[in-house]
Amino acid sequence: SSGFADERTKAARDHGADLLLSGMGVRVAVQVKFWTSAVGNHAVQEVVAAKALYKTDAAWVVTNSTFTVQAVVLARANDVRLIEGKARWPVLVLRWFNQQANSCQP
Repeated sequence: SSGFADERTKAARDHGADLLLSGMGVRVAVQVKFWTSAVGNHAVQEVVAAKALYKTDAAWVVTNSTFTVQAVVLARANDVRLIEGKARWPVLVLRWFNQQANSCQP
């Protein structure tokens, strides 16, 4: 176990966070992007908004891909953690997210 509790936001109105993780006294808004191209500014903007709306302590964007230079600059300015496909964490988060999404299918 990771020591984190998770909550999946409503897909249609997630306000920029696909997941809300809570653990060790910290809440994290997570935007997940399963893309073949580089993830840009929009994902960072979304999770910054989600951090404020859900009143989380941190904001992450997780992808199986990479990030544009512009996204990296914006993330640094807003203290957003970018986690890309080369790390092991994205694989675990994306696998969990896909399992949750598939379990909600009719």
